[in-house]
Amino acid sequence: MRIYTYGKVLKIIGFISALILMFSSIAIFFIKDLDKNPNFNLYYIFIPFSIIFFIISILGIRDILVSKVVITESYILSINAINTRKLRVEEIQGYKRGRNYVFVYPKKRVFKKKLKFSNYLSNVWEIENWLNSHSHNLDTLEQDREVKEFYKSTEFGFNDHDKERALKKAKKTTRIVNAISVILTITAIIFKDYKIISAIVLICIPLIIISIVFYYKGLIKYADKEEDETTIYPSVFWGIAAPIFLLFLIIIFTIDIFNTYNLWLPLLLLAIVIFILFIVGSKEYQVKSKKSYGKLIMLLLISLMYSHILIIFLNVTLDESKAIIYKSKVLEKNISKGKTTSYSLIFDIKELNVVKEKFNVSSSVYNKVNVKDSVVFLLKEGLLNIPYYNIKVNE
Repeated sequence: MRIYTYGKVLKIIGFISALILMFSSIAIFFIKDLDKNPNFNLYYIFIPFSIIFFIISILGIRDILVSKVVITESYILSINAINTRKLRVEEIQGYKRGRNYVFVYPKKRVFKKKLKFSNYLSNVWEIENWLNSHSHNLDTLEQDREVKEFYKSTEFGFNDHDKERALKKAKKTTRIVNAISVILTITAIIFKDYKIISAIVLICIPLIIISIVFYYKGLIKYADKEEDETTIYPSVFWGIAAPIFLLFLIIIFTIDIFNTYNLWLPLLLLAIVIFILFIVGSKEYQVKSKKSYGKLIMLLLISLMYSHILIIFLNVTLDESKAIIYKSKVLEKNISKGKTTSYSLIFDIKELNVVKEKFNVSSSVYNKVNVKDSVVFLLKEGLLNIPYYNIKVNE
């Protein structure tokens, strides 16, 4: 019997890192002024991540303390922060080595779940040697199968040299595209004074990536590979996801839509078109496993987000309609306190059949008005007839 755990140095580093992550996640709850602008309340972004990171830090500490792998002549046992799993030699189909974990898969008839353990255990190579002598390296088998399919195809060239050159070029292009996209996204966050220019650049990035993916005829994929997945094809997931996620958050929190009735139909139609472009260009419509369905769902969600961005951006940016001004008296003022502080005013707009409607406002607007004071409600029609509004103090 042999037992494998984390080394002492790695345990110390991991424990300190987990504690730093834990205290950082707690500290976020005490940061002030993140909710100054209610249209872009940073608490709604930071708090979910804070909770997630806190849970991760707890699991990380537990993992450091309890994780171990036991191997004998007849079985392998894995204990980690979440579960304990055991497979006998005759039950093992094979194993895969991911970026951070080694996965051991049971045979289908065994009806057991796969077990996994960290790549960073001391002498993990000894465990892999044991697995090699008792089962198959599934990474090698899957990659061999994918390589055979690649060389069999004539889409990427008529000889092996041309195909290899095309794949090498696709990988290089992917690295460049991902790097440029992420850098431009971070730049847009830093330089807030150039909102329109940044938005136009970030909106164009996915369109450029779609064109590049089509050019490479399926050599480049959108979906990132799973932890236990081996593939020869590069992915532009971060290149396309980074600008879309940022723009989606900005639009959701900064543009107030008065009525979404005219939004849903163009949103769904455009999302379908973009989704088709995604899967046709990358050839990810070819479902080879259960994981393919997850990747398709992910692409559909990204298509919906990007469609929402395009529609709202065009609706607001190219809108030349004049704002219709409505004046109303404040009926009530509300402050909602909790993890975040939100400010709202309640008032009527009789011309729009709005009765005692609650509207979120900034803290500055909230502090400038009292009950029975007047506010100005600015309503614009929108290029695509999706009305949006802004609330100001009646000076």
